[in-house]
Amino acid sequence: MAAEAQRRELPAVSHLVPEISAPLLAAIPNGLILEWLPWSFALYGEPPRLSRGDYQLPDKPGFGLTLAPEYDAWETV
Repeated sequence: MAAEAQRRELPAVSHLVPEISAPLLAAIPNGLILEWLPWSFALYGEPPRLSRGDYQLPDKPGFGLTLAPEYDAWETV
């Protein structure tokens, strides 16, 4: 979708799940704006952060997210 939007000279924006959308938007040249909805942030040991209105991309591999221990099924195996 981002490539088609770029072909038409349109920006790409996110809707919901900013912790997944942010790295995707950062990886495309026509990414414009991230919708900030922190509903699911309690799931993460280190929730996504804003600094001066800018989303701070994690420097960890993948999406940079680690589940909080109480939600991490692998911790209980």
